[in-house]
Order: sequence, then C-alpha cells, then structure tokens
Amino acid sequence: MSKWSEQSLKRIANANVLQSAIPIYLYTCNGKLFYAHGDVNNHVFKSPFFIVESVDEKNHSAILHILLPYPLFVLENDRIHSLQKFLRTGKFIKVDLHCFCGFSHIPIPVYDGIIVADLIKDTICIPYTMRKKDTPIILWMTNEKNVMNSATISLDITTKSEGELMLNIFTKEGGVISKASAGESKSITVSNIIQIELETTMESVTGTLEIQLNRKQERKITFV
Repeated sequence: MSKWSEQSLKRIANANVLQSAIPIYLYTCNGKLFYAHGDVNNHVFKSPFFIVESVDEKNHSAILHILLPYPLFVLENDRIHSLQKFLRTGKFIKVDLHCFCGFSHIPIPVYDGIIVADLIKDTICIPYTMRKKDTPIILWMTNEKNVMNSATISLDITTKSEGELMLNIFTKEGGVISKASAGESKSITVSNIIQIELETTMESVTGTLEIQLNRKQERKITFV
C-alpha cells in the first residue's frame, strides 16, 4: 500500500474518534477483497468490512475492527451491493499494510446493535361456559408493555338460549364490543389487543372462542 493510502487510512482512523465511523473494505495485491474471520455468539463468520481503529505508519500496520453487514448476506464474486447497515462485532485484527494495494470507504451507518421485530403467529382455542349472573370472564390478556399485535377473533355459540353474548375487546386505542345471539358465529379483526372478556345476558351459554393472533416480539441484535 502506498504511503499516501496509509496516510488516508490514518486520517479515517482519526475521524472515527471524532465523528461517525467510516466503514472500509480493502483490496489485496492481486485485486481481491480481503476477508477477516471471527466468532460471535459461537458462530464463525467472515467479512470484508472494517473500521480503522489505528494506523502505525512506522511499522506499516493497522488495527481493524471487523464489521458485519445487516441483514446478513453472502457476497457474489466479491460484488458489494444492497448494503443497509453495519454492526460492530467487538473483534479486531492487526494487518500488514504491505499486503494491500488500496481501499474504499462505504457511506453506510455503523451501529453497536439494532432492534428487530419477529412476527409470531399463534392459534388459541378457548372453550367457555358461563351464566347470566357471572361477572365478565377474562379469556385472554397480555402482559407485554409494548403491545404490537393483530388478531381475528371467532366466537361460536353452541347453546340455544334467549339473550346475547358480548365479546369485550380492550385495545391500546380503546374498546370494541361484538355481540352474538344463540346459534350464531361471528368473527372480528382487531389490532393492539390488551384483553378479551366475555359476558352474557343468557341464562347459560357454552361455546368456543378462537383467536388467530399475530404479534411482533422485539429483540436486540448486538455482538459487542
């Protein structure tokens, strides 16, 4: 690597301390991307992306912080495309700058970690029996602080009796009430559900409540 390139790497290393990190990739002397291998959370990876931590011009060496692209992907024929963000891995390597002919930087943000939301699908069938004098029955509720869900709720009444069955659905935005009579089946789709209750004006009622629940569960991805 030329002295000018080494000095450019050193300027990038100094800039990384003062402002947002600048990701780079390096070319070996045969014109190929340089890859480093590492291990995070017991998974081995290889990556051609780095942050320059420091440059030793006297010994022509540099300390590089290995980055992982997110979402993870495999480079095809060393082509770099569709990159969205980088994650720090907390893994470092020391390299001999004589082994490289050049480098390029990428204007893509670097993060210590990111929050992702997984979509979880559940089907819940709840049989119920209640009487007119009963207080409202809580059939389902969530303790999640950040509620992010949607559900199709199907109510089936098998009892033939006069009166109505009320399905009370409590959400972050308020409440929804759905009513059904004996022998009926009803479905309703609602978002951000916190609790589902039943109450009735029938003397006695039996049936089944089915909940097709889609919920998002957040998790943090970090390697440092």
